[in-house]
Amino acid sequence: MKEKTRSDEKGRKLKDRIVAGSTIILCILSVGVGFYALLSHPSMTEENLTLPKKAAIVDQLSQTEPNETLVQICTETLQTAGFSVDYYGDGDVTVDFYKHLPQQGYGLIIFRVHSAGAVEKPLYLFTSECFDASKYDYEHRTGQIVCVGISETLPYWFGITPQFVRRSMQGKFENTAILMMTCSGMADVEMAGALFEKGASIYISWTGSVNADHNDHATLVILHELVTKRQTIAQAVAYTINKVGPDPTFQSHLEWCPFERGDYTILPCD
Repeated sequence: MKEKTRSDEKGRKLKDRIVAGSTIILCILSVGVGFYALLSHPSMTEENLTLPKKAAIVDQLSQTEPNETLVQICTETLQTAGFSVDYYGDGDVTVDFYKHLPQQGYGLIIFRVHSAGAVEKPLYLFTSECFDASKYDYEHRTGQIVCVGISETLPYWFGITPQFVRRSMQGKFENTAILMMTCSGMADVEMAGALFEKGASIYISWTGSVNADHNDHATLVILHELVTKRQTIAQAVAYTINKVGPDPTFQSHLEWCPFERGDYTILPCD
């Protein structure tokens, strides 16, 4: 199901400010071919990307597609690899949470979130904070937040845009690897670029829409390959694609950027 974007001009009806997501699929951040053209050729030498020993699971999707088994296995996998783990579920993923996320010192962040846009408009990441027209007036007027939903009926939530990442996020990510496990993550140059400007080092996501079950399966596989088997980025993505296949409905698959870091492995620092 395609997402629908409504005008968010002040004074219009609420329904005209909704960016509708899908009830069954996640939307994944994506960086298109044009972005890759700006990157250099891949390195031929395997290197380590040393990350802070803190990881976060940002599970806004727990509101509509809870998966406690996934969260438990991801947490155990990360802890065994040497990371401490913070979990943010239903009710935690607010506008303020995104604002201060770079300051928390995470070396690896798994985003399991709804998103919208990414095809004709920038990618919007859902919060779990219910939309209130009386809040964040400046951010709304400056294009940093939008009203989003998974249908054209209640409930609606706030969603953050690439402009929010650039203008309102505080601090910098420090050598952070981002697993953006949501639809079309490799399709939006602006959102991915904003995250790199904030210091992200590796970004892995889908080329198009993906079903929730398929997304969760791929998350478990690629995380195991990256932090347990210590495979390179390229090896982990290739193995995951081979293991779980493309999304059976949308034929999307995982990719990473910057492409030049495909030979990197990610390790928690000592």
